[in-house]
Amino acid sequence: EVKHKPVNVVDVLQKALDLLSSKMKKKNLSIGFKQEGCSFIAVIDNEVLMQVCLNMFLNAVDAMSEGMSGRLEVGYTDDSFVKIIIANEGERIPEDVRSRIFDPFFTTKKEGTGLGLSISKRLLKEAGGDISLLEDESETVFQILLPASVESM
Repeated sequence: EVKHKPVNVVDVLQKALDLLSSKMKKKNLSIGFKQEGCSFIAVIDNEVLMQVCLNMFLNAVDAMSEGMSGRLEVGYTDDSFVKIIIANEGERIPEDVRSRIFDPFFTTKKEGTGLGLSISKRLLKEAGGDISLLEDESETVFQILLPASVESM
């Protein structure tokens, strides 16, 4: 049962990174974590946010080769959302498939169901948030928007 309530976004992001630390160490990957403050509270189910974060981080780790890096940023938008940026310098998403990456069962991976991004998008939409792939020349950048808790603004 999904229960949307105030959640500390930084705590969830850190736990998700911790869960993937051994996989990242095996590939000698690093992810820089930048926060524009100390606490970011969004209204979303904790487990939903964890599932989305793990999926996005796994995708980033899979896209990166040995020794590459990524970045994770958290901040607030001007219109009452918590913004999470997940970027990596790994393999870019080809231009001809960018419009289809959130479609169910679409994948460019040899292994995988093609459901991770579509499920993440649906779960975020149900919580009043969203996810999008941003245009960038040098890295793959996803932006997640989550409804900010009124108490945290």
